[in-house]
Amino acid sequence: MELKRPVTFHIEQLGAIKDATITLKPFMVFSGDSGLGKSYAAFLIHYLYVLLSSGRLSIFLEEKGFKYEDLMLNNKKEGILGTVDIKSLIDWINNNAVNYIGYLIGNANLNGKINIEIPFPKDEITFSYKEEFFGMDHMEHSYMSISLEGLIYRAPQNTGYLGVDPFSELLHAYLVQEVFGDSRFAFKSLILPPGRCSLIGLRATTTKASIGMYEEYLRNMEDFEHISFTHTKKADNSDLIEMIKSINNGVLKRDNSYKLIYETDNIQIPVTAAASSIKELVPLTLLIEKYSLSDISILFEEPEAHIHPAKQVKLADLMVAIVNSGAHFQITTHSNYILDGINDAINLYKLKQKDTNTYSRFIKEKGYSEDLLLDPDKVGAYYFYKNDDGTVSVRKQSLEEGIPYDSFYDVIRNNLPNSMALSQLLKEDEDDF
Repeated sequence: MELKRPVTFHIEQLGAIKDATITLKPFMVFSGDSGLGKSYAAFLIHYLYVLLSSGRLSIFLEEKGFKYEDLMLNNKKEGILGTVDIKSLIDWINNNAVNYIGYLIGNANLNGKINIEIPFPKDEITFSYKEEFFGMDHMEHSYMSISLEGLIYRAPQNTGYLGVDPFSELLHAYLVQEVFGDSRFAFKSLILPPGRCSLIGLRATTTKASIGMYEEYLRNMEDFEHISFTHTKKADNSDLIEMIKSINNGVLKRDNSYKLIYETDNIQIPVTAAASSIKELVPLTLLIEKYSLSDISILFEEPEAHIHPAKQVKLADLMVAIVNSGAHFQITTHSNYILDGINDAINLYKLKQKDTNTYSRFIKEKGYSEDLLLDPDKVGAYYFYKNDDGTVSVRKQSLEEGIPYDSFYDVIRNNLPNSMALSQLLKEDEDDF
């Protein structure tokens, strides 16, 4: 998914975050201390993909009075149905985004003031319609052609409920076109919340989740159960499958009753009995095995959870490869190993741009894959830190030398002198003997 226009998220206030600006990139990386609102920012980015992969816009249109049933009562052959003021649309999106974040965290009273800036070419857009006739099987059929800024939805006349809302479909297509450049682009958004490994084996239809992020996650997991039967847009992810096998030291399979099992060294166990590291990555594993990655956005909270540092680096490589397959990622992380892996991919890209011969020699000597390059233009890295007044600021990080380790410098600076002093005391005590 390539971005057609720059999308900017201005946060006046969201939780403790104050006066922050975040620009959308395919790979968003949020780091900083715990409890500073990294997840809130990630949820805000995730909301845009949810908006563009769902029917949420129908709520806005209903509030504005766009109802297909009313159109069917109109006897005119063509005309203007109405206009949508872009500012009113953006205002609604901003309010809906805060409500959605409140739903995700289980706080219906969440206060926030944000502005999602999408540089639309017009201040207002117009819905129009025209009656059209087509000959088929020696019969003439009439259609209502509804259009929005060159996009057209044709619905048979003298038909009651269509099952879809033409206005919502057109407005959705228009937004997708303005953000991604192609109105036909259809994609899926996926959320991998913290603590996901404890939810393996649960189902949305039988589990009442009071926190929206877990309800959404469980629905995603149920969708995966049907992908192999109903979804035909599967890509060749063989290289990615091998990467996730290496991280998991095994594979996921279905037994005769279609229950998910984990297999390693010819030993099979229910996935619910597998190590936490395996369960943390179950949704990503299923996604890679069954789904095209060119049309998906993934919010991945703390990808390093329960995973050994050596495999965290491999996981960073996997995320880079997934982004290069066309997917978008938003991650929150406390792991320098994850950042190490991402930085290596960025610096390898820069080295190849600078000197291809040196690059080729280096990756051959060090065993790097030729595919694990990451264009820094695809990365948006942001560091969250607390101010003296208790508010949180967000700093965009320069990628000149990769993502800086701002999140870890303070810890090292504060703890290293004490550790050195303690070691020195022990050494002095040993010398006394």
